[in-house]
Amino acid sequence: AIVHYGRHGSRWAIKEAQYDIADSIFNYFQSRQLLTPLGTDIKRRIAIIGKHARGHSGELSPVGERQHRHIANRMLKRFPSLFVDSARIEARSSVEPRCIMSMAAFCEQLKEINPKLQIQRHATPADMDFIAYSTAEAKAHGNPSAQWRKTKYRFIDSVLTPDRFLTALITDTCGITPRQGRYMMQLLHDIAIAIQDVDGLDGMLIWDAFTPDEIYNLWQIVNYEMYFRHASATGNGNHGKQSAYSLLCHIITTADSALNGKLPAVNLHFGHDTNLIRLLALMGIDGCDNASDNPDNFALAWQGFRVSPMGANLQLVFYRDNNGNVLTLIRHNEQTATLPLEQQATGMYDWTKLKQFWTQRLKAIKHQKNTIPCAK
Repeated sequence: AIVHYGRHGSRWAIKEAQYDIADSIFNYFQSRQLLTPLGTDIKRRIAIIGKHARGHSGELSPVGERQHRHIANRMLKRFPSLFVDSARIEARSSVEPRCIMSMAAFCEQLKEINPKLQIQRHATPADMDFIAYSTAEAKAHGNPSAQWRKTKYRFIDSVLTPDRFLTALITDTCGITPRQGRYMMQLLHDIAIAIQDVDGLDGMLIWDAFTPDEIYNLWQIVNYEMYFRHASATGNGNHGKQSAYSLLCHIITTADSALNGKLPAVNLHFGHDTNLIRLLALMGIDGCDNASDNPDNFALAWQGFRVSPMGANLQLVFYRDNNGNVLTLIRHNEQTATLPLEQQATGMYDWTKLKQFWTQRLKAIKHQKNTIPCAK
């Protein structure tokens, strides 16, 4: 049996307004003849990138569709016995269109290889209580006015020095405050990182606006946000892991039902990076629950690109040994994952002990509104 949870594939940028904001900033400096040759060319590229993204906010891109097709193909070839003849498969998605389209691409690839497969697909609001759930506290934790952001802003001020960046683009920077400069750096960085997720923008990369150190520090800021909000950073209140409670309970009960023949042997789930990040932290997989209380060390403790890139996925694969015992292979981003638990064989964990391990972790973060029986 397999129980899977995957992040949607690559997408266009969610904040389409960022292109209009960047255009207005560059138009302002161009109207005053203050752009350097590099600034003029960056302005040209951003206009093309923005036009390319128009009307596609948050939409799954062809790159993302291919990612899920490839993952599906590799899963079927790695575990062929689960996809023979008219095998039944259950697939569930977040109601967000990019997740639904990821599910569609994944399932379509399976059907193209074996048209006899019986795949039941769901994208219902009822499933959002586990597939993409956030407690009220987690939502409040993400507010722009949340107290922890003061520390984050101090961190940004300490690692981003905009002087070189600004003078590379603008000939006279006297009227630009450091905070405005840092905002402009983050704005262009947000645009830059989205380019890799779409086709048709060859030659439009804008990394030449930054130095390697600036790129690293801008990544640190993004990483800080995801780590402190959703993973196991010290002092974050465990709001992310509490939000993953219902998802881990669902995975445990789904696995047991599949092993008992009450559900199909293959159960697929398609959601978001935040939910996968929270789940992996709660499960304690691959050091995804590393804790740090020092913002300067967050990037060493936890890396978003390792934990949940576009198309990231968790696969729990179940086997029975010659004695009828159930062993579980854990795969994170299609690589054998590890836990602080005794292995029965390379990468293999006893399912009974694994459930006990996860049940203890569920109890440790139990939220007052979590009443799912698996961890009472």
